[in-house]
Amino acid sequence: MDINEHVNNARYLDITDEFVENESAVKRIRVEYKNPLKRGKAIKALVYTDEGRKFVELCDENNKPYCITEYDYRS
Repeated sequence: MDINEHVNNARYLDITDEFVENESAVKRIRVEYKNPLKRGKAIKALVYTDEGRKFVELCDENNKPYCITEYDYRS
């Protein structure tokens, strides 16, 4: 948490990594930070795949994204 009680950017990856299997095969990670996540807020993960990539979107209860993380398995 920072001084404004926002989640540290590295923590987003700690959360989204839980949805990735075979982490050693990931070639690239890209993160888009959309909205700050504050202490005590509920989050849900939307997970989908597309052509050798996995996307994990952390959202609020109304599907407003906090961040979107792309795990790219392609060479």
